Amino acid sequence: MKKLVIGITGGIASGKSEIRRELESLGCLGIDADRIGHEVLEPESSVADDVLRHFGSRIRSDRNTGKIDRKKLGQIVFENPAELKWLESVTHPQIIRRINQIIAETDRSVALEAVKLSDSGLSSLCNQKWLVETDPEIQTERLMRKRGFSREDAQIRIRMQQNMDWHRNEMDHIFNGGIPLADLKAEVRKVWYALQDH
Repeated sequence: MKKLVIGITGGIASGKSEIRRELESLGCLGIDADRIGHEVLEPESSVADDVLRHFGSRIRSDRNTGKIDRKKLGQIVFENPAELKWLESVTHPQIIRRINQIIAETDRSVALEAVKLSDSGLSSLCNQKWLVETDPEIQTERLMRKRGFSREDAQIRIRMQQNMDWHRNEMDHIFNGGIPLADLKAEVRKVWYALQDH
């Protein structure tokens, strides 16, 4: 079985994680770029020090003074594109370095889930790029049901991503994340096995 690196991208609550988990069940090593993003902001990391210096004590956790409160940080950067750009310029190189290391150390195929697959440069690590598209109303319902968002908060998050360029023309496969889960899994398996046959 040949080693593939499959990048999975799309909006919040679109179904990216379901596709990553299905690929994991087929033997892939799953990587969630967002989780790696959490790791690079852990206390004592050089990135965390830079971020704390830039944003100051307003992003510190109330429970643990050394920790960054990602919710507080998120509120600042989601309302200020310039601050988001600065944060990404500091975190993305570290995230890419770590993901590169994980890919290099495994013999398995990799399912890499990342919202900003193309814009972060992560797409250059992939030999397959998959996009998941979902109706905004389905995304809203999922955010309310699974993450406890209010309807208003869910719609703000979705609207913020609507201007993002998903680079559709660069994608090898586009999935409809709004179809029943069993159908989505079946489509993932079909595409996966077709790739193995090439």
